[in-house]
Parts: sequence; structure tokens; C-alpha cells
Amino acid sequence: MPNNVGSEGVFPLTHFVIHVVAFLSFTYAIYYDYFHVRIPREVHSIGSSFGGKFKFLTFWDAIIQAVYFGIALLSDLATINEKPSTKEPLIRRIRNYVFATFAFPLAMVCISTMHALPKIYLVY
Repeated sequence: MPNNVGSEGVFPLTHFVIHVVAFLSFTYAIYYDYFHVRIPREVHSIGSSFGGKFKFLTFWDAIIQAVYFGIALLSDLATINEKPSTKEPLIRRIRNYVFATFAFPLAMVCISTMHALPKIYLVY
């Protein structure tokens, strides 16, 4: 049975809109955080230390999410008029690989860490 979930009806348009909004949101957030957010040195030496913002996992997570949603957007555009077939297109296989190996696991680590750390600090 071919994997053609969302190939009919309103779902392709919904997927496309969600991927566009997510890609633009993550891309703008990365741009704004990198170029416009300046933390004073007396608060934290993030700008002058080695690695800058790239030493934070949440910044890498935002980059990976933007890349994933960009690939998902390309996948939506490449397979917009595709007929259901037994073989998945290459762009969809790349999208699934990036999601399963990078985007989802990294997001889960960031989310679980951000929710677990405040509770650990409150207990101790």
C-alpha cells in the first residue's frame, strides 16, 4: 500500500501553510537573535566568549528546525501534483530522515531539559 497520507483534499494546502509559517518563523527568530539581541557584558560574556550563541543547544535546535521546515517546504512544492505511487520521492525520504534523526530528537532533548531543569533547581 503506498504512503499517500494527505495527498487528497485540503491536507496538502494545510501542510504547505504550516511549513511556510514554521520556516519563516524559525528563520526570522534565528536572524533576529543572532544579529539584534545583544546581552551586556556585565550580565553575561556570551558575545566575547568562544562560540558565542552557537554553544547553546537551543540555538542549534532552532537552526535544525529551520532546515527541517525548509526541506519539508521543498518536499511540499516538489510533490504538489504527484500521483500516488509505490516509491517515495527522494525529497520526501530526505525530509523523513532529517525529522527522525535530527529535528525530533533534538527538540525533545531541548524541551525535556528546559522543563526538567527548573524543577530540579526548585527541589534542591
